[in-house]
Amino acid sequence: MIRRYLALLFFSAMTVCGAKAQVPSSFIRSAPWDEETLNAAATLPVQEGGRVMPLQSYAGFSLLAMNGKRSLRLPNGEKLDPTGFLLDLVFFPEQAEDYECFVVSDSKILDLIGVPAKKRRARYSYRALAKGRDALYAAASTASSRENQDLLDKQVMGLARNVQRFEEIRALGATANVQLHLPKDVSQALLGGDAPTGVSFLFDHWSELQEALGSSDDSDALNSFLEELDGMGREARLAPALFPPEVPVSEEPEWRNPVEVLYLGLTQPDAHVEKAVGWLASLETLARQRQDPAAFREELVRLRDSVRAEAERRGEYGTIASEVRLFNLHLVMRALIFFLLGFITIAFSWLRPKSRWLPRLSFLFTAIGVALTVTLVTWRSILRGRPPVLNLYDTILFITSIATLTGLVIELINRRRVGLSLSPILGVLGAFLAFRYEVKSAAISGDTMGQLQAVLDTNFWLATHVTSITIGYGAGLLATGIAIGWILMRALGVRRRDRTLYREITRMAYGVLCFSLVFSVVGTILGGVWANESWGRFWGWDPKENGALLICLSQLIILHAWRGGYIRQHAFNALVALQGGVVIFSWWHVNELNAGLHSYGKTEGVLFYLTLGYAFLGSMALLSAVAWLRDRGGSASSDPPSSLLQ
Repeated sequence: MIRRYLALLFFSAMTVCGAKAQVPSSFIRSAPWDEETLNAAATLPVQEGGRVMPLQSYAGFSLLAMNGKRSLRLPNGEKLDPTGFLLDLVFFPEQAEDYECFVVSDSKILDLIGVPAKKRRARYSYRALAKGRDALYAAASTASSRENQDLLDKQVMGLARNVQRFEEIRALGATANVQLHLPKDVSQALLGGDAPTGVSFLFDHWSELQEALGSSDDSDALNSFLEELDGMGREARLAPALFPPEVPVSEEPEWRNPVEVLYLGLTQPDAHVEKAVGWLASLETLARQRQDPAAFREELVRLRDSVRAEAERRGEYGTIASEVRLFNLHLVMRALIFFLLGFITIAFSWLRPKSRWLPRLSFLFTAIGVALTVTLVTWRSILRGRPPVLNLYDTILFITSIATLTGLVIELINRRRVGLSLSPILGVLGAFLAFRYEVKSAAISGDTMGQLQAVLDTNFWLATHVTSITIGYGAGLLATGIAIGWILMRALGVRRRDRTLYREITRMAYGVLCFSLVFSVVGTILGGVWANESWGRFWGWDPKENGALLICLSQLIILHAWRGGYIRQHAFNALVALQGGVVIFSWWHVNELNAGLHSYGKTEGVLFYLTLGYAFLGSMALLSAVAWLRDRGGSASSDPPSSLLQ
């Protein structure tokens, strides 16, 4: 009976979550993690969501989802990076459970789960939330079953996901930290004394342990041991997949977590887990050496190198080090800083119009920001072996790069400081939006470079249709920015009598709008061809397809109205500003409709900002009308359309 129970124990543990393994409370980290240890842990590979990534990326997205940023400030002033946070949670769990790393946006959530609240929005530790854990999971389950979820429901589900992430990371140390207490007679027979042991003992003495437990007279101690073993298995089941199988990827693409290795190692000797059993023993060694930094570092490097060798043999390690370098550079933050510097210097040049070095300095700062965003887009594309645009986060980076780069090109051609003024503004907006969306993406999917949906898994159409249509988005938004600049200048009376300046700005908007139309039409046609290959029809009036068509139609209407002489500069720029709303709708809003074959990419909490954007663009059109009423009869508004093309 005992043998059968032990054989099935780990299998049952794989389907149950809950109990926390016993962890000695005396282990508190006494010194900061050294750089070499952090680097070794950062490049340890892990599989999450079907993607093999550095442990640093897994930890970074997890901490970003919980804490709203990739670092954690402790009460003693120490600042933990994602890797240090993960190491604490795995090897010093009792200490990490006191870290206030959970952002709770509304105290109503805490009232719902019976946890005392500090204030309406605050940070809480896992220990503070632990007594309401079961109530939180129950509330999240109830909220997820509702068709019409309100904001509180979404916040409850988000907090539940983050608590589960915390437990998943902690579970990496479940098999390493557990102390198994054998019945005294079994311990005496196998160990020669009464002492707790770890999981390595199970592998080393599995046959003898089954025999000894089967004949043990201490039923209470036996039951206690089985409960400890079951508790450890339950928590370890939550852990991410850290161990690559010892077979080719084509035979087994999925990696294994600790409990799967335990089960296979003890019940299926031919399961090719010899190396993984050694990795489990290495985790146990790390737990024993956690208070000895040098020994811990040496063992961690040994574990990293061993796992890396197996991952390399399977062809799954090639981009790990490069991805770590990418995230360590913080390119979006650096780009934001340079775009801000570019905007500040060009703003000062507005106060000193005759200055030459301020525009040049602004151009330099903005060009560096553009170079950083282009580098980020290119680097991400190389890491994935894919075209540059795979998801909504990619579109933000790509559109920011296209719009800012085009603005600088316009400045080089025109020298009117219009493109130079718009580029850093659009760069700041794009970088800020990237930050905001990265937090949203981390909270929902846990990764911005995750696996593609099956319908998108084709490099050819991603490189042609998606890239073309996204260039169209970027150019359309840049045209909107130019038109808004024209409207604001006209409304404020900036160089009111300079007819040439206003004609040139309108010419810029006209040219960029034509550029956008070309790529929008080409991208829409290619999308139809792709749809015909994937779904058997060229056009199905899907919301995303309708949005792309609306962009083409709106731009065609504006250009035909202008070329036909039906509108003048005020109306033209007002309409170009409004078509920016059509671009935003097609780019982002259709994803919120949760309808059609393109309903992927839904983002919680974005509708407010979309509405705000529509309101702003509408107000710009109204402002243009007000300026037209004021200027009616003036020479600036009566220029014939053909003057733009001369």
